[in-house]
Amino acid sequence: MVRTMGAQRRSGQEQRGVAPRPPGPGQILWIDVQGPWHDELDRIVVAPFGVRPQTARLLEHPPQGSRFAVHDRYAFLHLAIPTGDGRDTPWLSVLLLHGVLVTVHRAPIDLVDEVYDSQGVGEELAQGPDILLAHLMERVVHRLGQFTLQLVDHTESVNNQVIRHPRGEIFHEIFRTRRQALDLRRSLTPVLDTLSFCSRPDLRVVDETARSYFEDLRDRLQDHLGEVDGVREGMSGSVEALASVQANQTNDVMKVLTLVSILFLPATTIASIYGMNFKIPELHWSFGYYYSLALMASTTAALLYWVKSKGWLRSRE
Repeated sequence: MVRTMGAQRRSGQEQRGVAPRPPGPGQILWIDVQGPWHDELDRIVVAPFGVRPQTARLLEHPPQGSRFAVHDRYAFLHLAIPTGDGRDTPWLSVLLLHGVLVTVHRAPIDLVDEVYDSQGVGEELAQGPDILLAHLMERVVHRLGQFTLQLVDHTESVNNQVIRHPRGEIFHEIFRTRRQALDLRRSLTPVLDTLSFCSRPDLRVVDETARSYFEDLRDRLQDHLGEVDGVREGMSGSVEALASVQANQTNDVMKVLTLVSILFLPATTIASIYGMNFKIPELHWSFGYYYSLALMASTTAALLYWVKSKGWLRSRE
């Protein structure tokens, strides 16, 4: 499927469905090609605009990962479009010429459709194909910014759970959040490389106005990248904090068990002494049983008072 749009540089009036041929003076053209295709790229791109066949092959069979190339009359770039819904990431190939923007993709891309169907797209196109590409990249950066904000909010929720409910199950949530941050960083980095490429001063098909636009988008995306890196570091700190909290809880349990053992140690010792197979005078006393109980209780009470005076029974704040 091939969609075309033309615009006059002065008036900004758009015209859809124009012939995909080199534009006249003051005309700007956008050609959007969605696969599957057969000979459309050779007919639409190679022959009318003098694009090298090798570049057309890159448009047909895009490489894995980001790819950039600069020629005398055009620039080629290949980038991933983030979706955020778990689907396979669609790739968009862009060919930027003087007065012409060519976008090629195998599957529908919602951001491209939004730009094509948006109001005022003709005015954006009339400013130049590089400006239209910048507006498309702005939508990409905006979407990545939304993903970053959602990740940061989720990170704050995880940190609150670490503080309020430090259970072992939170470890899985922490590692899942770190994985999300890593995946988002992998989505941010190629787009950042693309914006850096479009900001190059030696790129002739991008004028100063569009270049400043790309530089602003690059700075915004670098801020998002810093936030994502902060999330990854924060999750590492959360793991350490959770491990520390659980270690303190374990220490509290061991403290209670130790104190209970200490408190019953005198009574156990007294009972062991009176349980020996020797002639013990207290065994013949009429009040010997109550004496031993009183001795056990008094020594335990004295030990309890001493433990409390040391502050060992105070709860951890």
